[in-house]
Amino acid sequence: MRWKDGTIVTATTYSASSEADCECPLYVASNIERKEEHMNELYEAIEQKIKASGYPRAISGEDVYNDICDQIDGKENGTYLLLSKFEEDVVFEYHITIQDEDFNLGILTMRTPEGVFEADFDA
Repeated sequence: MRWKDGTIVTATTYSASSEADCECPLYVASNIERKEEHMNELYEAIEQKIKASGYPRAISGEDVYNDICDQIDGKENGTYLLLSKFEEDVVFEYHITIQDEDFNLGILTMRTPEGVFEADFDA
C-alpha cells in the first residue's frame, strides 16, 4: 500500500508490554502512543482506499485490518487469496503476501449485492 506521497507502507501487528513489566514506563507509553497514531493512520488509509473503489457501505479500516490479522494468523510466509465473509451478504477477497512479521495487502475485492468493488493497495 502507498501513502499519497508515494511512501510504501506495510502493516505490522504490534504488541506492547505493560508499564509494570518495563523499567522505562514513560518510554513505553510514548512508543505505544506513536504506534497507536501509526495504526490510526493505517486504518484511515484502508478506509480511503475502500471508499475510493466505490464501495457503497460504511466501512471501518480497523475492522478490515483485524479481519486480515484473523485470516493470516498461523499462516506460513507466502502469497494467498483469502476469502472472508465480512458481513452477512458481503465477501472480501484478500490478495495478501505474508512475510515473517508483516504482510502486504495487494488487492481487496469486495463482493456485495450492490456489485463487485476492487481496491488496489499497491497502486
